[in-house]
Amino acid sequence: MPIKFRCAHCGKKIKITSRAAGRNVNCPKCGDPARVPSPNSVKRASKPYQPHQYLDAEADAGDFQLRKRAASEDDLDLTPMVDVTFQLLIFFILTASMSLQKAIAVPPPDPQREGAQSTPISLDDLEVDSIIVEIQADNTIIVDDEPLAADSNLAEMLQQSMDSSGRHEMVINAHADSFHETTVTVFDAANEVGMQKIRMTTTGGEDDE
Repeated sequence: MPIKFRCAHCGKKIKITSRAAGRNVNCPKCGDPARVPSPNSVKRASKPYQPHQYLDAEADAGDFQLRKRAASEDDLDLTPMVDVTFQLLIFFILTASMSLQKAIAVPPPDPQREGAQSTPISLDDLEVDSIIVEIQADNTIIVDDEPLAADSNLAEMLQQSMDSSGRHEMVINAHADSFHETTVTVFDAANEVGMQKIRMTTTGGEDDE
């Protein structure tokens, strides 16, 4: 079995047969003589790894524990407060928009204008030159005594009435209990087809009872 040792002068690792134990050999690196040790002197028992002494002391104590850092009692978490603030803001925005009294602004006639104080005209007189659009209490739309079907387009129906009768004026006769949304829809359809004049009347109110 070969013997492994290091040169005492240069530290070169030398490997030689066990037969040369106790003899002097020249180092292949520095050339100095080096005595070959016996096989028993180069054997070293491997020692198991041992942790540091301070780790053993803490392990023996038995009270070493990793503790979480305690949260400071002075800190205040504002996340719930911000959430509540945004929820209240959304609530007030929605309720405010629902409570608004929406109306359609219709300018009154100018009293200085010629014909502003003329005698009121009835619907029968307007039927000659105007398309009569009735809005009933249940928001049903009737164009010249013809109800608007659910799948029909109001603008197309008005355009057909204009083309067939040659009338380019319209009278909206809305019930007092109808929605403003329905009236706005009729206004938009009339503007879409290019209605020249739009008049507005109401029925079903306190004045009609």
